[in-house]
Amino acid sequence: MPIKLLHTSDVHLEAGLAFLGEKAIAHRKLQLQTFDKIVEKIISEKFDIFLIAGDLFDTPFPSENVKITVFDQLKKLADNKIYVAIIAGNHDRLEPGSVYHDNNYLKLNPEYIQIFNQTDKTAWEISALDLTVHGVSLTKQKDNSSPLDKITKSNKTKFNVALLHGSVEIGNENANNPLSVSKLKSAGFDYVALGDWHSSKKISDKPAVWYSGSPELINIDQVGSGNVLEVVIDNTVSVKETRVGSIEVLKVDLDITGLKTLNEINQKFRELSLKDLDKKFVELNLIGLRNLKISFSTDQIIEMFKDKFYYLKLKDKSKLKLTQDELDDYPEEFLIGKYIRLLESKKSEDYSQNKIIDEAIQLGVRHLQNK
Repeated sequence: MPIKLLHTSDVHLEAGLAFLGEKAIAHRKLQLQTFDKIVEKIISEKFDIFLIAGDLFDTPFPSENVKITVFDQLKKLADNKIYVAIIAGNHDRLEPGSVYHDNNYLKLNPEYIQIFNQTDKTAWEISALDLTVHGVSLTKQKDNSSPLDKITKSNKTKFNVALLHGSVEIGNENANNPLSVSKLKSAGFDYVALGDWHSSKKISDKPAVWYSGSPELINIDQVGSGNVLEVVIDNTVSVKETRVGSIEVLKVDLDITGLKTLNEINQKFRELSLKDLDKKFVELNLIGLRNLKISFSTDQIIEMFKDKFYYLKLKDKSKLKLTQDELDDYPEEFLIGKYIRLLESKKSEDYSQNKIIDEAIQLGVRHLQNK
């Protein structure tokens, strides 16, 4: 009989989210709501087991309110006879007095709830599912040892699932809690549920090794977050990414070539016809060529757009293009002309350095014109 699993990780409840400013409080509430949504999905769609691959919390010591909220959801799952396996990640790691040693959590029905909070117990046999879940909780924020080395496939049950939190070694020799791809493939598990990376990612097809990613966005660079993984184990293993998050990342390129005013910028953006921007983490990239006489700054663009988006990150990737007409407007005999030509002569093949020079030219020209 097939086993239905739902895999999540890196919920990071109570994350600081300082970059969100005044929206941080609301986003923390949204993270909790998304976790509640996952639990309701598990119950309504009759999953057999819920796998949480670390960093459910952002800290080993979450607030009492959040602890109680999560406890109630875990109890609800147990009351519905749904199994739950949880490991601690490097953020909610096992420490004396930490959340996974909390008295309430220790009282959760052990028939259905397994929190791997003892470093010497790494296997949970569920005879009703003919399944062994192998889990390794972390005790340090940074560790160069591999959690995979602490578990071995069991021959007592038909199916074996591993629950690990760490970073696969893909061109990264200094990975935290490193996981060897070749060892993950050869360990003999039917499914390996990974946590630590915040975007969904398949590491291997056969055997199935996956990062679920965070179910709700916690940073602007997480294009592949907002999902949970629905896994069915039978003679074969199938994995399906299912969206549960409310907020998405949207990367937009805006060509500002020839634009001189904020109104022109706004009109150009409106022509993109983007929808539901209030639910988007937007990375807005300014591209193209800008002239010397633009009347706007990046700060002004941010101020103009900030209320349109859930969150805005602006990157100016445009390049300053000095036309001959512009240079003619500032002859070399005058101070501004000398200033422009001096800085232009400093340019090299270094893109970052040239970007600073371009900004210095525009700021300097504005300043000198206003004196």
